[in-house]
Amino acid sequence: MITQIRTFFDDKIKDIDSTLNAWDKDLFGNNDLNKSQADKFYNLIIGASTIEKDGQGLSITTSVQLDIYSSFKRDLVTNFDELYDKAYQIMDNIVHPQSYTGLFSDVTASSIEPVEENTNDNSIKMRLQFSLRKDCRFN
Repeated sequence: MITQIRTFFDDKIKDIDSTLNAWDKDLFGNNDLNKSQADKFYNLIIGASTIEKDGQGLSITTSVQLDIYSSFKRDLVTNFDELYDKAYQIMDNIVHPQSYTGLFSDVTASSIEPVEENTNDNSIKMRLQFSLRKDCRFN
């Protein structure tokens, strides 16, 4: 299921911006990526999964954090707005029911948050939080 989640997000992100590349050197979001190339990367952090059992099967809910990076160019406000707009477009593409039907039972977004990068005053990131649910039914 984890590979399925990663592939799903990669595909939906590429639908919106094919120039973004996965930063696959940081599975837990603890390390800074190369800020000189920040506007070309995103980091996908797959978090905890909770499992609930009922009489008919299991519901597995997994949290996912997506960080999209950008380097400031000449116009700070325009760059910020463009990154925020891109985050909304990616979020919309991910949570749209037609995008996950057959893969997951439900995909929801809980937040988009602009985050200042303390290590580099020329870059920012948008942090998106998601929750994916997959229902597994017993026969």
